[in-house]
Amino acid sequence: MIVGISGNIGSGKTIISKKVLEKLDKNKWKLIEVDQLNSLLYKDKVFINFVKDNFGADIFANNEINKDLLKKNIFKDKTTFSKFSKFAWLLVEKYLIEKVNKEFNYLIDGAIIYQFKNIKFDKLFFIQNNENIANAIKRSTTSVKEEILFLNNFQESLKKSSEIITIKYQPNLSEIIFKKIMEN
Repeated sequence: MIVGISGNIGSGKTIISKKVLEKLDKNKWKLIEVDQLNSLLYKDKVFINFVKDNFGADIFANNEINKDLLKKNIFKDKTTFSKFSKFAWLLVEKYLIEKVNKEFNYLIDGAIIYQFKNIKFDKLFFIQNNENIANAIKRSTTSVKEEILFLNNFQESLKKSSEIITIKYQPNLSEIIFKKIMEN
């Protein structure tokens, strides 16, 4: 079984995912945090070449991608952000597919995992949190404008998906999700 927990930045998805995992049989379930897979991008030659081709060699310092400069370039406009995001998420989806095997059940925590086309989620939850913009801005090193651009793109993508169980953030959310996972 593959269960996804999605939500905007700062919605509480990682905390909820970890709480749900505590209730599941750890011999049969694994948690994959998609944010941790993102770090693989900066070592991936395909990604490095994409960055070089789209943003130029000036974005590199000591043969490594300058992440702050990359962020500034990504958030320049909606088109650049969309092109970069689509490419990066395709690679992250590939990394995720490589991690998943039939021996375990998986709880996958990630912001836009509902857009993954090659992973079949048995259940996919979207955590709706009205305080998510404030949480995102508090946690982020990007500007308010950049965070709002990201969240607007995120909301537009979400409208296109109909297979998601949307649940408002609440104190007992991990228990609700756990019960829904156990339903057949």
